Amino acid sequence: MKIREIFEDKSADDLSLKLSAAVNQIAGRVIDTGSNTPMSLTALINMLADMGLNVSENQFRDMVDNPPLNNTIASVEGDNVTFIGQRKDTNKVIKPDQTTATLEKMAKRAGDKRT
Repeated sequence: MKIREIFEDKSADDLSLKLSAAVNQIAGRVIDTGSNTPMSLTALINMLADMGLNVSENQFRDMVDNPPLNNTIASVEGDNVTFIGQRKDTNKVIKPDQTTATLEKMAKRAGDKRT
């Protein structure tokens, strides 16, 4: 279904419904790509403007706290928008001290197998 098909419906005259449909589509794309990086608020507002939904940054921030957008957007912090269902960055940096012990264990196991 194309986004214009949703907007051509005469019952969807309310800005919040149109905005919700567009944000759901964008969120779906972000989640499907597996992105763990928050989206830029400026980029999101520009994408909405390209879809014919002109919303200021302050209007958008006010609408995020209320339904239906609060069901799609987890948080807006600074210029970052995080969607509900978007994975968190789970990559932890291992310190060199931690890797040394692990490498020694692996080397010992490999040496034990050869004998």
